[in-house]
Amino acid sequence: MYKDFFWLKHLPFKITPDLTFFYKNASRKDIANAVINSLSSGEGIIKVVGEVGSGKTTLLRLISQKIPKNIIKIFVISPNLSPIGFLKAICFELNISLEQNVQKLEVIKLLRIYLIEKYKAGQGVVLLVDESQSMTIDTLEEIRLLGNLETQKEKLLQIVLFGQPELDVTLNDNKLKPLKNRIASSFIVPPLDDKEVMSYLNSRMKIAGYLGDDLFSLKVSKQIRKITSGLPRNINLLADKLLMAAFSDDSYKIKTKHFKIIGEAIAWYKRKNILVVFGLFFIIVVAFFMLAYKMPMVSSVEKVAEVARPIAKNKKETVLITPALINQAEKKEVLKQLSNWAEYWSKRKDRKFFALYSENYATEKGYSRIDWQASKQLSLQKNSAINLELTEISITQLEQGLIETRFLQNYKSNLISFDSVYKKIVWKKEKSGWKIIQENTN
Repeated sequence: MYKDFFWLKHLPFKITPDLTFFYKNASRKDIANAVINSLSSGEGIIKVVGEVGSGKTTLLRLISQKIPKNIIKIFVISPNLSPIGFLKAICFELNISLEQNVQKLEVIKLLRIYLIEKYKAGQGVVLLVDESQSMTIDTLEEIRLLGNLETQKEKLLQIVLFGQPELDVTLNDNKLKPLKNRIASSFIVPPLDDKEVMSYLNSRMKIAGYLGDDLFSLKVSKQIRKITSGLPRNINLLADKLLMAAFSDDSYKIKTKHFKIIGEAIAWYKRKNILVVFGLFFIIVVAFFMLAYKMPMVSSVEKVAEVARPIAKNKKETVLITPALINQAEKKEVLKQLSNWAEYWSKRKDRKFFALYSENYATEKGYSRIDWQASKQLSLQKNSAINLELTEISITQLEQGLIETRFLQNYKSNLISFDSVYKKIVWKKEKSGWKIIQENTN
């Protein structure tokens, strides 16, 4: 949404690990080099700990790239396995063939034979374990036993454990004291401080192709650090939303007001989801009560108390009904919702406006609901004295419970003197009434 606005070649704040955007400051590069030095020194077991979203997986990938080519590196990313399952996972990564019902001692024997053969060929093996805080005590004890595989001079298998702080808590168990004592080097991936957050954000923008002045000031970065606890993954998520807010605000600077806009959008969406949950709970309770007491389920069609008022205020309204048969009550309901849609936008009643959209609404170009909603709210804030008129309305029954409306939208505001476009809105009948599931400009 904002890529072209900021002249970017790439999206700067994706949360998937990408070494192109690796931030070498805040001890990241130092930790990577230290781990490589520890492996080069022949250390057996190394530990790297950091909070969720601190960048451990990105660091793991960088370390993997730095490991010399004569070293075989294997990854285990599902460490919550039994000891025998963990050993089999290692053998699978090393292409060691195992029989179906092989016993643990046989697996260790085959693994040792493989490691000795590689050692004689001048090759070492490094095992990189991600999310190691999920490992059981028994499987962690297996790590210690694997660390015992060695020649008289060197380790046959070197192990690097990456995990969250819970790993340290587990290692404090008396049963794991022998393993803890065998850990040769330990590193902590720290969160970013205020200045590092500013440097991190503007660095990623430049790598993504941005050529302008720094978007993120120290003042803004301090607020981002406070909200995200200085964790890169959280920073990326928030920065992405802030760029979208700046784009919608036609601003080439991230400002404090953009935090408020994003906060309002997220808070509204959460409140709506809570209401949906309570509504579903109420329906379930009522249904259970009726079934328990064998009460008949009554279905009725309520009369429409008020005929949908004309949507166009200053122009003669033309409503074209297609040959497809449309239930007259449903027709009035949809026209009423369309009238509300125009009224809520004109009067800037954002909560009521967004309530007209289904939870399954297909936003433009696949944007997230929060991004789309925040963009709409920014547009409402920028525009005042909105005058929205709908004419040339046509209605088509697509299928049962699905109705399409087409119309000419005439739009005026303090910023737009006059704009006229044809639009299409598809409505779906849900339990709470007719909701918008699709909206397009023709």
